Order: sequence, then C-alpha cells, then structure tokens
Amino acid sequence: MAMNEDNTARAIAFARLWAVACLFNLIAHWDLQSGTGVFVAKAAVLALAAWVVLFPGGALLAVLAVLYAGIAWVDWPRVNNHGVLMFVVHLFWVGVFLRSRLAGVRWENAFARSPAPALRVFLGVLYSWAVVHKLNAGFLDPVWSCASTELLKLADARLFGIPLSFLPSGPATRVLSIYGTLLIEAAIPLMLFFPRTRRAAIVLAVGFHSLLGFSYPAFSSMLWALLVLFLPADAAARLAGNREGRIQRRAWITATLLVGTAAVGTAVGFAQASAPELSAVRWSLPFLRHLFLLYTILLVVRSWPAFRASAPDKSIPQAFRLRPVGAILAAVLLLNGAAPYFGIKATQSFAMFSNLNVAAGRSNHVFIPASWQRFGLRTDLVTIQSSSDPVLDQLSRPQWAGAPDNRSFSSFNRPPLDAAERNPPRWKLPFHALKRRMLELEKRGEAGVLLSYERRGQTYVVLSAQDDPELTDLPWWMRKFLRPRVVPEGAENTCMW
Repeated sequence: MAMNEDNTARAIAFARLWAVACLFNLIAHWDLQSGTGVFVAKAAVLALAAWVVLFPGGALLAVLAVLYAGIAWVDWPRVNNHGVLMFVVHLFWVGVFLRSRLAGVRWENAFARSPAPALRVFLGVLYSWAVVHKLNAGFLDPVWSCASTELLKLADARLFGIPLSFLPSGPATRVLSIYGTLLIEAAIPLMLFFPRTRRAAIVLAVGFHSLLGFSYPAFSSMLWALLVLFLPADAAARLAGNREGRIQRRAWITATLLVGTAAVGTAVGFAQASAPELSAVRWSLPFLRHLFLLYTILLVVRSWPAFRASAPDKSIPQAFRLRPVGAILAAVLLLNGAAPYFGIKATQSFAMFSNLNVAAGRSNHVFIPASWQRFGLRTDLVTIQSSSDPVLDQLSRPQWAGAPDNRSFSSFNRPPLDAAERNPPRWKLPFHALKRRMLELEKRGEAGVLLSYERRGQTYVVLSAQDDPELTDLPWWMRKFLRPRVVPEGAENTCMW
C-alpha cells in the first residue's frame, strides 16, 4: 500500500509541475508568426495546462501532451533546446498511458515503472551534454564566455524593482562563474545518482537554476518537474497533496491565476507590438522572472519540512532501470547531442550558450577534433555579398549581432566583453540555410528577390532568387528538422544560442 501511495504522490506531483512548465514555456514563446489558428490553439492548450495543475490525472496529462506536441511540431524547427526534450517526453508519456489503459494498469503505477526512470536518464543526458559542450576554448575564456555575459545579465536585472547591480561581476568573479558552472553542472547528475548525495544535489540544482531562472524561467520550470522525480516520497507527497489523498488546491489556484494573468498580459502586449517577428519573451520575461521566483518559493516552502526530515532513498538502482522504448529515446537524445561534432547542426543539440563552434572544418572543443565533421552540412558555406532581403543583406556586413533570429536560421550572438576594441566578424551561412531562407520568402509570396553570394570561390548573382531551382531544392527532413546557425568568420569563440 505504501509503495502505491508513493507512486501516486510522485506521479501527481510530476503532472502538476510539468503542467506548470508547459504554462511557462507557452507564455515565453507566445507569438503571432504562425497565424490565428495556432494562436487560438496555444490559448486552448494554456487553459488545459492550468486545468491539469488543479486537477492532475493521467488522461488529462496525455491530452495535454498530444496538444503540446502538436504545437511543437507545427513550430518546428523553431523549437529550442529543452523544447526538443519536452517533445520527446510528451510522445513517450502518451505511448505509456495508452499502453497502461489497454493493460488495465493505473496510470500512477505505469508512470513509476516506465516514464519516471526514463525521465531521470533524460535529465542526466541533458546535463552531460551541457558539460561536454562547454569544454571549449570559448567558454573557458573570461572575455568570450557565455558564463561571463550571463553574470553581467544577472547584475543588470531587477528583482521587484530592486537593481541587482550590487552583485559581484569583476574579472575574478567571471572566472569563478566559468569553472563554477562546469563544476555544478557536472556534479548535479552524479550526485543525483547516489542515494546519500541526492538531497544535496537537489538543493544545489535549485540554487543554481533559480539564478538562471532570472533569464530563462521556462527552462528552469521544466527542470523543477524533472527534479521532483528525485525527491523523497514524503516531499513529493507534499507537492501532490496530503497523505489521505485530499488535494489541497488553494496554493495551486493562486499560482495558476498568477500565470494566467501573465499570459493575458503577454498576449495583449505582444499583439500590440510593432515587430511581430520578435519573440514574445521580450514582453513576458518581466512577468515570468518574478512569477518563477514566487513559484519556486512556493515549492520550497511546501516541500522543505518533509524534504529535510526524510531518510535517503535506497531505490536508486531501480530508479534508473530503462525499458526498451525509454532506452531507445535516451539513445536518440545522446545522438542529438553529438550532432554538432558530426557536422549536422549546431542548434537544438543541448549546446545552448556553450560557446561551442564546430564548423567549416574547425573545432574549438578541447578534446573533440574537427575531423569528426563527416556530414558537411556546416562546411558548405556561402558569403552573402548583397541582397534585397534585409535579413540576408544584414549578413553582408561585418557586425557582432549577425542577422535577426527568424524562421530560416538562427544567428543570436553576444559579443565579447571587449567588443569595442575588436573588429566584428563577417558572417557565413550554410548553403542549406540559404535555401531555407529562399523557401521561406517564396512561402510568404516575396517576388524579385535579388541576391549576390560567394560559394566555393565563385560569385553568383541571381535576380529572382526565390524562383531559382538550385536555391529552393531542399529535402523535406532538412526543411522540417534543421534550423541552421550562421558561422562567424575569424571569431571562433562567440557566445551563441
């Protein structure tokens, strides 16, 4: 009986926190680019996620997973790094739930036997690649490192109107942020694996990702749901409800109303924006940053007494026991993380803000050489000389920012801290990224796109690029799954998404 109660508590706690993570991610990536239909669909999924927070259950969670995965599929390849993991989790849960219904097994027990162990492994894969990708010359350089820029972003932030400029951000602190990040991200998955260090790992993860949550609240909210799977049974029960099974909803109702208010404010503000191609995160971040902090405090206050009083859980060997489908998906996530080193792609491979640059036959990684780049998708590069398309034309001039982030390719970049003393780089574009842009322009009905570019030492001038067969011939899987990233020329260590 006790084991069934523990399974129910963990499953309900996960369902609630995962639904909250869906809320945060829907709000953070709310936009108008996909049309009115997708906008309305996202609003409906937002309402369903709020309902799952209040009334968690296997069937509702499965419906939420189907709808959320459907929205992600429509948005692909604009899905971000942790969005790939969320997509896999949603599909996995739907399959497990359907199988449990056919077998007559309670969803809580099915969750404990299959999704919960797999999700623990998935979290380990995410952390592992986050550390491996950061072992490069760029991340270890205090001037170029994403850790340094994130530290300065935190110092520029405001907490309930109070500036955080008092936080240390000098040269020594920047070096500490680099090696501290590596140490913490490597320690968390290792400590989660062993029973005696698991609670310390949770405390470390909550502290670390609460800081990151100021810039990336959607990402950290997803981690809260996955970390619940490592909580002691009593602490998970506190987040699910009391021991008698009565669901205490008052705190969750308050949190859901706050999230809903942020969603409405974000939607209204973004609908009035003059630049609809911009991500709604620029409008929602002030809401989400403070909302995430309140949400984290709620979770800690509610679970801390049971968390502190609980004994170490000895069930860790069974906690990571994968069934075949879970093992296959874990292998897929591992291969996805390796994609940059094989020359396939740089985005959506858990290399977010790692300074990793493996392209054009170069590699700034400490251990992994450029010779691994066998597929060549990031070695066939073009240089844009001029274009009537403003996005492409922006790549024709040396600059730190690159081109704006858009559907065709990603080029979000942060300059080094001494950018004023350096010459900005010239940007190159993978040839298949240029094709994606032409297809996007063709889809939007653009006509007479002028383009001049250099490829493999030869210059091409095209008067109607969106109609050129060579520039619009792209396999469906590359159109759907690859979102290329521009390549800086002569600046191998830039901090990019």
